[in-house]
Amino acid sequence: MLTKSRFAATLVATLVFFTGIAVFIWQLSGSKLPNYPRVEATIANEKFTLLAPQTTKERQRGLSAVAKLPSGYGMLFPGHKYIRIWMKDMKYPIDIVWIDKDGKVIHIVDNARPSSYPKTTFVNPENTAAKYAIELNSGEAKRLGLGSTSTIDMALSK
Repeated sequence: MLTKSRFAATLVATLVFFTGIAVFIWQLSGSKLPNYPRVEATIANEKFTLLAPQTTKERQRGLSAVAKLPSGYGMLFPGHKYIRIWMKDMKYPIDIVWIDKDGKVIHIVDNARPSSYPKTTFVNPENTAAKYAIELNSGEAKRLGLGSTSTIDMALSK
């Protein structure tokens, strides 16, 4: 026969066990990345995997579909001249890097914040022609030392 104290201890242990499982599952679901094609890139001699959304709907959703962007990952957006980025439904700040057809960095926005939406849309400056925009975790552009003389190497056709 179970005593009250033994029953309470068993109940607490069971609750702790199932709470641990729930937290583990929650963490896994937060790190799940969309099933977009991946592009390997070298940024400042570091390898990155860039998620490449294909449809307009996927591009509009962007990183808002990702609860937490893992280290070494980013998102790639193609364009023709001007590429506009918004922070709609984002959960964390990001760095945005625009590059031209040769992979040369032409503009960087550090620490674009979710609170900037809907007032601000980020875009590369006039008189520049962006071929791609890359979204990275906030602080990565600075950590990598990216600037106007940097280039990013990707396995893509120009």
